[in-house]
Amino acid sequence: MMKTMKTITFLIFLFLGQILMAQTINWSYDIGFDIKPQVPAIADDGTIYIGSEDNDNFHAINPDGSLKWTYTLVGDNIYSSASVGTDGTIYVGTKQLSLHAINPDGSQKWVFDMGSDAIYASPAIATDGTIYIGSDDDNFYAVNQDGTQKWSFTTGGNVRSTPAIATDGTVYVASDDDNLYALNPADGSLAWSYNIGGDVEGCVVLDEDGTIFVGVDRGTPNGAVVALNPDGTLKWESANTGRVLSSPAIANNTIYFGTKDTNNLYALDITSGNELWSFNAGDIILSSPAVGDDGKIYFGSFDDNLYCLNPDGSLNFSTTLTAGENLWSSPVITTDGDLIIGSYDGKLYSVDIPSTGLANSNWPMFGKNLQHTSSDNTLSINNFLYNNSIETFYTDGILNISIENYNDDAIVNIYDLNGRKIEYKVLEFQSNEFSKLPLYDLTSGIYIVQIISEKNNFIHSNKFVVNN
Repeated sequence: MMKTMKTITFLIFLFLGQILMAQTINWSYDIGFDIKPQVPAIADDGTIYIGSEDNDNFHAINPDGSLKWTYTLVGDNIYSSASVGTDGTIYVGTKQLSLHAINPDGSQKWVFDMGSDAIYASPAIATDGTIYIGSDDDNFYAVNQDGTQKWSFTTGGNVRSTPAIATDGTVYVASDDDNLYALNPADGSLAWSYNIGGDVEGCVVLDEDGTIFVGVDRGTPNGAVVALNPDGTLKWESANTGRVLSSPAIANNTIYFGTKDTNNLYALDITSGNELWSFNAGDIILSSPAVGDDGKIYFGSFDDNLYCLNPDGSLNFSTTLTAGENLWSSPVITTDGDLIIGSYDGKLYSVDIPSTGLANSNWPMFGKNLQHTSSDNTLSINNFLYNNSIETFYTDGILNISIENYNDDAIVNIYDLNGRKIEYKVLEFQSNEFSKLPLYDLTSGIYIVQIISEKNNFIHSNKFVVNN
């Protein structure tokens, strides 16, 4: 009897522990086809964009998990993750050998032919609108906003890595010819190259000081993370961690990444490359980690689990989304504090998490941000067109905005003088009346407000001053 009671007590505690460790699934949307390396991209209005192994379709999902629209002109599987431009245009590569530009309403904007082989890389977007993307035809392309070719650069192997764009516009991209290349944005000429000794499947990642990080696959069971200075010299290389196919993430002076051979999620000191800790999952980790604003780290594994680790590497929770189905896709953390991730079971999931947003760091997730622009090439003040048709003044934590002869909703973006977007909101405007935007957390200084009409038929900008 005593043994039976102990067994029952143990099972009760185990059940309660599982409840406490589980997280609420807000919703799931069944795309119906495997979601593998594809990472959801999220527009400023919360729309979620995702491709899959559906030969025909690319999906836009509303923030509540309902279908917004389906783009049916793909023609083959999508392994690329989408990126979203400042005007809302969605860019995604396909196995059909082309880069598609899709309008926010789901209509086709243009298609750019990328040669003779499939596209597994994801695009990066510079602030001048140039789209950079690689192909399995060994070429790396720069594409203008109108879908014409700006230039191409030929490497000696497949280009599956997602490029990164530095603040000065330099474009970094890795090739399966074992090299990382630094290219001039104007003409694609080579600034320098560095032999990293293996293939790169994930993103090239940049720190605020310009350091370049890349995870390298050197063949079973070898791999590492390589850190390079902006001039192309080696800063450090990690000890052998096993093959690194996920993209690193940066937060709290730490770089995080998963491995295929050891099944570990590693945390390294960003200055030295020394290991701080590692966490062993139940299977390989191809999922790129995302770091929350509270320092928690989220990633998926082929053991079917979504993991959340505390900043010290201890387990906060793990959740099995679907039994027997791998998690290859990488998580994204929304501004509402939800986590979005795709699964081999063909479903896109929204999961409630303890973090309330992304970490305030230079590269906290795949593609740098929710739009996956992979760009530190921040907006220049000269990019803004100042217009007398809007009037602004700031007082008592409130920005007051009036648009001459305009009656409709409009997107309001707030930028600092470094060109970094710090606020996004959709406001309703009545002609020549002031709409109010609370901005209580702004420090003293000069800021820029950018107004974009809902139909994208005008973009107006103005400066305003905060004196606290």
